[in-house]
Amino acid sequence: MATPTRFICHLLVASAGAALVAQSSTTSALVGEVKNSAGKPLAGVKLSLSSEALMGTRSVITSANGSFRVPVLPPGKYRVSAEAEGYTPQVRGVVLTLSNTIGLNFTLAETAGATVVVMDAATSLSAAPLGTSPTFNAETLESLPVKRDLTSVMNLTPGINGGVAWGGDRGNSNAYLIDGINVGDALYGSQYVYVNPDWFSEIQVGGLGASAEYGGFNGGYINSLVKRGGNDLNGSVNGYYSPDAWRARPKLKDSRLKDTTIPTTDWDMNVNVGGPIVKDRLWYFVSAEKQFNSNAPVGAVAPVETLNPKYLGKLTWQVAASTTLDMFMAYDGLSREHRGITNQMEAVAAIQQKGTDRTYGMTMTQLMGSSAVLTVKASGYSGSYSLGEYQPGLASVGLGSGSFNGLTRFRNTSWHDAYLSARGTLSAVLDFYATGVFSANDSHAFRIGLEGEQARAEQVSYRVGGLTYDGTGVAATPTTPARVTTYRVNKGGDINIRGNIDRTVLFVLDTWTQGRWRIQPGLRFETFKGRGYGTSNIWSTSVVAPRLGVTLDLKGDQRFLLKAHLGRYFDGLTVVHFDRTIPGAYSRTTTHAWGAAPGYGATTFDLNNPEAIPYNPIPLSTGTDTNTSRLDPNVKHPHTDEALLALDTKVGDNWSLGVSGVYRKNKNLLGRNDERLTYNTLPGNTVYDNFTGQTLQVYGITNVTTPGQDFVIRNQPGFHRTYTALSFSFERKLASNWATSGSYTRALRKGNTNRSNGYDDAFANPNYQTNFDGKLPGFNEDELKLRGMFVAPWKTTISVSYTYLSGERFTRTLSAPAPASPAANANYTIWAESLGSSKYPGRHLVDMHLAHKVKFTAFSVEGFADIYNILNMGDALSYGSNTRSNSSRALTAASANAAVVSATYLQATAQEEARNVRLGVRFRF
Repeated sequence: MATPTRFICHLLVASAGAALVAQSSTTSALVGEVKNSAGKPLAGVKLSLSSEALMGTRSVITSANGSFRVPVLPPGKYRVSAEAEGYTPQVRGVVLTLSNTIGLNFTLAETAGATVVVMDAATSLSAAPLGTSPTFNAETLESLPVKRDLTSVMNLTPGINGGVAWGGDRGNSNAYLIDGINVGDALYGSQYVYVNPDWFSEIQVGGLGASAEYGGFNGGYINSLVKRGGNDLNGSVNGYYSPDAWRARPKLKDSRLKDTTIPTTDWDMNVNVGGPIVKDRLWYFVSAEKQFNSNAPVGAVAPVETLNPKYLGKLTWQVAASTTLDMFMAYDGLSREHRGITNQMEAVAAIQQKGTDRTYGMTMTQLMGSSAVLTVKASGYSGSYSLGEYQPGLASVGLGSGSFNGLTRFRNTSWHDAYLSARGTLSAVLDFYATGVFSANDSHAFRIGLEGEQARAEQVSYRVGGLTYDGTGVAATPTTPARVTTYRVNKGGDINIRGNIDRTVLFVLDTWTQGRWRIQPGLRFETFKGRGYGTSNIWSTSVVAPRLGVTLDLKGDQRFLLKAHLGRYFDGLTVVHFDRTIPGAYSRTTTHAWGAAPGYGATTFDLNNPEAIPYNPIPLSTGTDTNTSRLDPNVKHPHTDEALLALDTKVGDNWSLGVSGVYRKNKNLLGRNDERLTYNTLPGNTVYDNFTGQTLQVYGITNVTTPGQDFVIRNQPGFHRTYTALSFSFERKLASNWATSGSYTRALRKGNTNRSNGYDDAFANPNYQTNFDGKLPGFNEDELKLRGMFVAPWKTTISVSYTYLSGERFTRTLSAPAPASPAANANYTIWAESLGSSKYPGRHLVDMHLAHKVKFTAFSVEGFADIYNILNMGDALSYGSNTRSNSSRALTAASANAAVVSATYLQATAQEEARNVRLGVRFRF
């Protein structure tokens, strides 16, 4: 019996000769049919579209079966007129949203008369369920209490929190698009370019039920469309301000944390202007922003301060009646002081960050008659940043155990890191429309796309001052003051990752309409190649991603839509998939004795002058190379298989309701094996867990030095991960001065690995396989998201957002004692319970936006206030999870320190940001 996946492949291959799509990642499409009052299709009806978002007008003629399609339209509000001889003309208003196909049907009366005008709330005909692929225009985002970053926008979507989307990896598993440009980091896959939300006319979040046009993610994507200007001069000047005086003191639920009185301030100023250079021929949009924010982790001695200027310019040129050219360029710079600071380091030991990014794009759209459009695009970005030290040349001092005056890090940061990431992409997409392919009444919107991309990424890291000093903090006694003593000096361990990635994509899609059915088959072919600088290909995979979406209009009026989707999504290749296989990328660390010669015993030293105490130039030990690896030549590309079923319905003129279920299974997950792994289970190799009274096995690894380790990165059949969710959504559009929306999602993410890129080493060491299965972080069993907006009679807008998250999962750990032989200095952290057995507290987040607008003849002024985390709950977002520290390890219940629990166990390492207020003013003209 054929598997469901094979069946899908056979079906899509059979239809590939007539297969292609709808809209693109930067445009919209309008589809529908025109009938007479008797329900018979009308051929030859002229439909004309006009919009402030469109240069000139677009017109199409209905086909023999009365259907029509207008592809590649800029999102916006449209006026659509239908005219035919002998029939009453009809005009309808419709809003087209980014990357959506909107359905709009006409029924014309046979008797000619005055034009009938109808305003519509059109329906998205995509396979994505209600709520899971929202589109936010600029006006909507301005009315919500949402922070000005893409992750906060993603978090408005059911099933996405903290940028983790629908069971995928962390933020490095999403695709980040600006005008269809991939701005994901080529090294790690996370968002790379910093953006100003005011650049965009629309932002769309998606991933579930996505067509074959979208790839490079196992989570979701966020797609942003840059504004285009227009025939009328318009713009805004915006200011935001949030001083420390408007920020509540953090509510500390952990007595071990101490409040900080460090003042913090946030402000943001930006100017945005768009308009015509030549009416209906040449438009421009420009934007400039300067943003500053500071925040102080609880107990830190200095705040993290970020300055982020951003600039963008875009031109839209109607080269000819059928040719449009869009060009833009953006710049963002970033400087950050005291990055990574905690309550356990002095300010000078934090990180100083500096970086710049440049993003560019050029898109040519060529109309080819009334039924075909060719889109050609060249785009990319290039950026670099450094994470550096405040005192060049001075080695850092860390206290491996104990502390001095409550601090463990002194003098400087340990590492200097320099990063570079760049992408360049060329693509061409052909859209065309045809009817009567398989029967007289069918219609097909075909899309073929070809894309080539090159990317490169670098990470160069070295120890500041060439080494780090590792000391010990000794507490005061009645006879001696607190002091620090020498222990070890570490050298080496530098990183030199330099990699290139080539990607080629061919996708074919079809939106096939047959009566009430819309069938959306698609195939996505991709090749990935990765190599180091000057090396041959290290990574080489070719994949096929079939997609099949079905939408059934149950009653024929687009009010009850049953949706189903089956699809395969392949991870985007990043350099960290193969960085450990690049020759010379990693070096070993050597450890040297530090103290008073000749024995190099512990010696009190001066934190400001550790160089005064010599260290032994002969290494005490050379670290094991736990990075350098080989790649299985038969490696397969990690991917996610998805199945979803949904029912969306409209109730009355204003309400939409939906229910959906999704199942995602990650396959071909990567991990590392040690091919030379040998270990023992000697009786003394145990660790005692006083929480459960159990003694857990610790495996002694016997090949640490001879004959050495041989790591191979391969698809691990023992790795597995699934995500299941059931979601209920509702939405009421703005009418009678109020609107609301919300969702409830019940989810489960389970398995034994969080990562698909090979950075999970469970099979490289058997100690990491204890309790190796269960519920994974990155989801909340229960999620409730509610939003409401009310426009008061005096034109004051009140918007409230409430989010309840039942708490992510975490796992209690134990520091295992070193086996007696052969590596007495080895140490392992093992799972003390099944994965995800513990859970963080539930989170209740209430945010509010208040705004009042005053309109004048030529401009308006709006004042507003955002209040974040009104409840100021102070719930912990992460804990210290280690039950027992290295210094209090216990072999058995009889050990002297068996009952000792680590002082940092369940200590909050991060918590909800305290309640704060942001005031703003917006001058719009």
